[in-house]
Amino acid sequence: MVVHGAAPLTLAKAQRRPTANVAAKLASARFRNAAKATQRTGYGLAALVSRNRGVCIVNRTPVIERAFELARSGRFRIPSEVRKALISDRYTQAELFQLEGKATWRQLRTLCADSYHRA
Repeated sequence: MVVHGAAPLTLAKAQRRPTANVAAKLASARFRNAAKATQRTGYGLAALVSRNRGVCIVNRTPVIERAFELARSGRFRIPSEVRKALISDRYTQAELFQLEGKATWRQLRTLCADSYHRA
């Protein structure tokens, strides 16, 4: 038990108290930018504020599914354009490495070509 002033303060009460640190984090510009980024990319409320890297999106579509989704959209002619779109969606190079296989690239190429000509 922690004694704070005259009244004893239990651990449960201490954990329920809002801290100034959390309030400051919620009010910070970095958190507001993270919220805007999640609205812009459409990944819901899944952004965490990181000290080192800015915004890190956690619960989002895996890169392979997102690549095929973009290829089906009909906006891209070739897979390298899809890759650029994924980079602008803040996917990391490690995640984009999943698209480097021959079979995956061939599937993306045919899907892009078919969808682009249909659109």
